[in-house]
Amino acid sequence: MTIKRLNFYRQLVGLSTVTQTTNNNDINYVNYASLIMEKNNRFNHDLSDTNLACWSENGKTGAANSNIYWTSGEACSTDSISSYIDDSKVDSLGHRRWILNPPYAYVASGVAGHFSALLVMLSSVQNQQNIVPTFIAYPPPGPVPHDVIYKNWSFSRNYKSTSSDEHNKMPDDTKVNVFCNGQKVDVEMSLFKENSVMYPGIVKFNTGNMDSGTFCKVSISSDSADTEWRYTVQAIKCVNGKAEDVNQDAFKDDNNENDRPDNDDKKPVDGGGKPGDNGGEGNKGLDTGGVVGIVVAVIVVVVIVIVVVIVVIKRKKNDKNISSVNENQKIDNSDGI
Repeated sequence: MTIKRLNFYRQLVGLSTVTQTTNNNDINYVNYASLIMEKNNRFNHDLSDTNLACWSENGKTGAANSNIYWTSGEACSTDSISSYIDDSKVDSLGHRRWILNPPYAYVASGVAGHFSALLVMLSSVQNQQNIVPTFIAYPPPGPVPHDVIYKNWSFSRNYKSTSSDEHNKMPDDTKVNVFCNGQKVDVEMSLFKENSVMYPGIVKFNTGNMDSGTFCKVSISSDSADTEWRYTVQAIKCVNGKAEDVNQDAFKDDNNENDRPDNDDKKPVDGGGKPGDNGGEGNKGLDTGGVVGIVVAVIVVVVIVIVVVIVVIKRKKNDKNISSVNENQKIDNSDGI
């Protein structure tokens, strides 16, 4: 179930799927981390105190290298994934970015009582050969179920090497423009820089949640990088595996160079079309049936509308406090994990 939920979000943005790890060390890390947190009612990445009940080096390592989650009921690692993607209480969206990190490949998740842990940082759960899309946007281009569109949006660009600026940061002069249903939206944006052992740097902007039937056209640009990325997000409703509130106007002008936000006669390059195909380089409450239904609904919408993602190339010249996701769930409020 956890793998299906992870792959739902990763495929939505065009990333490689993940599989269950066969590495017993990684499995022990997350199981012991969850156990220590449960036995001591301690929700923290730092489990270095050897006086903690059931303490082990494995548990210490697991907590330090995992996304961690708490719920007032019995924890379920599947439920934690949507909370990580939402990540509304973490300024850097670090949990989301570990889930959507291109090299992430092998799943090790542990549960004990109210706590769960998902190993994300160690090289043993990563595959550096995974494809990196043209860009990683959440929410992604195309039709997206409105209940998985959260208030904070994120965007990172393609990179060839994790040691490159393209991986570690968005350009300092990055600008974001958003038009929803034809009306300009005032957004606040922040840049978060990283390093080669972390997830890609991003620009975060608070376009907000979207009602079904709404569509937003996003333009992200940088003069110094001579690049502009454009894409359209459409919020849909999924009912019994069928898409509703499909707005036929959402994508009709995406091939018209003269009908885009802040058009400046740039040459367009088609970056792909389907949700989860950003160029082809490459919440609790969603049960398995719901995920399958959503995927089916999104596929149906693709048949109905032509989704175009435009990447325009111009030819000229960055205390781990606990914070609530809701009253009954928590994820750690940490910039890294």
